[in-house]
Amino acid sequence: MKKKIAIITDIGFQKKEFDKLFISKLSEKFEIFIIDFTKITHPSLNIITKKNRIKLENFYEVNNYKDFENFFLDNKFLTTLINITNYELNLKINNFFKKNSLSITLIQNHVVMRYKKKLSQKISNIFYTLLDKKRILEKIRLLLFVKKNTLPLTNIFVCGLKGLKNGSIGSHTNIIKSHSNEYDVHIRSKSNKGFLISKKEKYAIFLDQYLPFHTDAKLIKNLNRKVSEEKYYPALNSFFSLFEKYTKTRVIIAAHPKSDYDQKGKNFWYSRSYFKDKTYELIRDSSYVLAHTSTSISYAVILNKPIIFLTSNEYIKSFDNFRVHAYANYFNQPLFNIDNLNNINFKSNLGDIDQKIYKEYFDDYIKYPGSSDSELSKIFINHFAGIGQKNI
Repeated sequence: MKKKIAIITDIGFQKKEFDKLFISKLSEKFEIFIIDFTKITHPSLNIITKKNRIKLENFYEVNNYKDFENFFLDNKFLTTLINITNYELNLKINNFFKKNSLSITLIQNHVVMRYKKKLSQKISNIFYTLLDKKRILEKIRLLLFVKKNTLPLTNIFVCGLKGLKNGSIGSHTNIIKSHSNEYDVHIRSKSNKGFLISKKEKYAIFLDQYLPFHTDAKLIKNLNRKVSEEKYYPALNSFFSLFEKYTKTRVIIAAHPKSDYDQKGKNFWYSRSYFKDKTYELIRDSSYVLAHTSTSISYAVILNKPIIFLTSNEYIKSFDNFRVHAYANYFNQPLFNIDNLNNINFKSNLGDIDQKIYKEYFDDYIKYPGSSDSELSKIFINHFAGIGQKNI
């Protein structure tokens, strides 16, 4: 009989989650249970994700928290992967796991780079936060959550040296050295040598984050979106035109995995080509990578591609404000404001790469030094192989 592993989520369970948690391969060795709280925590998001939900045989949509506890205790799970965004639910589940001495495992698919704001940026951030009631409430809720969320992990698969700074690592946590989801894609894609764009053509790839429409801000964090559709796309395309003229390269779009540009029926990219679920291949064969703060920046580091960072006036005023500035400063790469085209100077270090910084980022955020080159699924399965029915 296969051992059982539970996955608890409150952001739906679509193809992105299915692939990121390598469910196909895990299902060969374990009985996987998906426990979905989205209907309770994010009802508006649930309506959207339900259309593309991937249902496994053991899919449990939670309608009542008490029923969840009974269901969970009736099953003897080897361990549980938790992907909960709602602070209150997270605390509730943590207390439940603590009370019943249950196992929690975290797979670090990606670690967000921490950074310090400059004094001027701190002042700007305080000013715009005070103007936004939603941001104030979110900061208060986060502070309360961090103070109460003290349940240590049973197992953690760290994807780099910075992964060791996770606050949920306790003295008895099993630390398994591994790598990020982006490096996992790199391993699987090595044998794929096909070209989406002509090998002779020089192009830059833009890492789309679906900013005006992404569900994370409005439906999950209850925050205002970073940018507006009306201002963002015209400014972005104006920048692309200027960039194409100077560099003599075509800009192509790596559309966000959750985007649905085809269904929206608008010419968002001004007839520029865009591809979905082909980010790795597009970056591999590109000359430049244009980005805000997408996690796919890791592909550019893995594949040794120069990164050019972009921001906008709206972005700077948003809850994510100066993170892109921090990335540009860390990598020593250009940062351009797409709303200030008159002040753009392309004669800066376009195409330059600081190899020392790329190596540092690789070790800190992409792959733990000396860790296995096997796929994450194999590292995970090997770790849990032979473990008995008791939770570890």
